[in-house]
Order: sequence, then C-alpha cells, then structure tokens
Amino acid sequence: MNDNKLKTAVWEADRHLSVLECALADWQNFKVVDLAGLEKDSNQLRILDQLLFRFSKLQDAIGQKLVPATLSALFEIYEDWGMIDSLIVLKNLVISMLIIGFAGVKFGTVYLMNILTTRLKDLLLF
Repeated sequence: MNDNKLKTAVWEADRHLSVLECALADWQNFKVVDLAGLEKDSNQLRILDQLLFRFSKLQDAIGQKLVPATLSALFEIYEDWGMIDSLIVLKNLVISMLIIGFAGVKFGTVYLMNILTTRLKDLLLF
C-alpha cells in the first residue's frame, strides 16, 4: 500500500513539475516590460497563472504527499511535523542508508527522491 502512495505522490509531483517547466519555457519567450503591459496580454497572464498555480500545487504535493509517503516507505513513523523537520529526518535517513550501503526497494525510493530533488533545484535556480 505504501508503494502505491509513493508512486502516486512521485507521479503527481513530477506531473506538476513537468507542466511548470513547460510554462517557464513559454514565459522565457516573452519580454515583460511592465505590469501594465503584462495585464494587457492575456497569453502572458495565462502563462503567469499557470506558473503560480503549478508551483503552488507542486509545493502541496511535496509537502502533503511525497515527503510523508517517502518517510512511510522508509518505515519511518511519520507525524504531523513541520516541513523542515520532515526534510531533516528524510535527509538523515538517506545519509544513513548511503553509509550502510542499503540496497533494494528502499534505495529505489531514495533514487526517485534524488531525481525529483535535482529537478526541483534546477527549476528553482533559473
């Protein structure tokens, strides 16, 4: 059951990230001179709305689904911690698994998280 939650959470976050990347690519093709010019261009507003919506949805998917599902898949008891606490626990678990050379399904989970984290870093460092 945890595998399904994790796969669903990864799929959802990746979907939001993919659409966000496309919207960002579209946004970079525009020259925004000022706010008044932006408000007159409905296509730019549509893309800006898409960027804001998908970024918000991606944050929600990561915080409410992906991090808890990953912690659960790693057999960590998940409580309703704040995001920073959850990420610290997750980071420590990953480091511990890498140090002891843990392999198998759990390592696959870490691999998926690393891919998503790398893609998020790339997106946020535009």
